[in-house]
Amino acid sequence: MIDGYVINNLGRSKHIFKMSITPGKRVPLVDLYDMYKTKYGGEFDADFLVWLEKTKVPPGSGFDIVVKSIDDVPEKVSAKKEKVVEVVEPPSAPIKFSGGKLTARQIADLKIKDDPKKLIKEVQSIHKLRRALSLCKGRPGKEIITKLIHGRLSELS
Repeated sequence: MIDGYVINNLGRSKHIFKMSITPGKRVPLVDLYDMYKTKYGGEFDADFLVWLEKTKVPPGSGFDIVVKSIDDVPEKVSAKKEKVVEVVEPPSAPIKFSGGKLTARQIADLKIKDDPKKLIKEVQSIHKLRRALSLCKGRPGKEIITKLIHGRLSELS
């Protein structure tokens, strides 16, 4: 009997195994065998892992086969034995201001940790600010940036 799962290490969702797999989600090997047993045509043993790796989860695909316990693991399978990988998105680095070179998209994508008040105060282009304002409208979490852009536009007008 095989006890294990396939885990998504991509950092984004992917449609595989006839379903959408979110980052860090684990799909039990038993469920995959139930889904593919007619296509595979064999027993639920180590050969199923070889077939699964060859056809559905090739190395470098962003998915790992994690085996907790198995009677016999063949050398052909590159399954990871009891290695759990946690997917964590890297923190986004603050935008560095380079002397008036921010685009409207960069202004609209500013976060509070980027110190938007200081960066927006240095922008001199009314057209760029208007474009950034239109990109911010309707986006959740952009109320503060929208207020700062409105304030800067009133200063420049």
